[in-house]
Amino acid sequence: MANTRTLKELQDLTLKLINSYSSDGQPLTVGDNADLLQLINDYLNIAYYEFAQSDKILSSKDYVLTDGTVRPDGVTYQYTLPADFLDFYKLENSVNNQEVTDFSVMDNLLMVETTNPITLWYFVLPDRLTNLTDIPRIRPQYHDYLAYFPAGKWLHQNGRQADGIDLLTMYNDAKDAVIPFRRNGVRKIKNVMGW
Repeated sequence: MANTRTLKELQDLTLKLINSYSSDGQPLTVGDNADLLQLINDYLNIAYYEFAQSDKILSSKDYVLTDGTVRPDGVTYQYTLPADFLDFYKLENSVNNQEVTDFSVMDNLLMVETTNPITLWYFVLPDRLTNLTDIPRIRPQYHDYLAYFPAGKWLHQNGRQADGIDLLTMYNDAKDAVIPFRRNGVRKIKNVMGW
């Protein structure tokens, strides 16, 4: 089973990868270089967002009638999508757990013709990794690959193009091999506007 990694462990792994390709024998440490640490963190978060879009982190939000606004037609209720919303998984009637297939989306609004409470199951755009103890919400088997991206970028930009391309290729191959979380069946969306 793959190990989960914290942001600190991913920073350390990135440095280990960079140093393993070092030709001058001088190991890099983030403690000596705040710019390097910022660069590593930025690239780790780019990699994290890319993997999250493939690995699909599932979350849910419950809505009740009072959370929404009645549209002018008097039967459609309008709800604001969560701030971390990436894509739909499914919409359920919270009373009987039946899937709701008749809804529409416009910009960041979900419109449904039901007076029952609903549960929106959706894929998440994750928060940025900022604290050293933050753990990526993607599956642990992909954590190590996150470090390949900043190490590959750094090597490529610092005279080790071939080594950087090797790491970036391994990163992209792993990202492309992710078997995303998929749902069965077909959802019916009346109208999708503003995406």
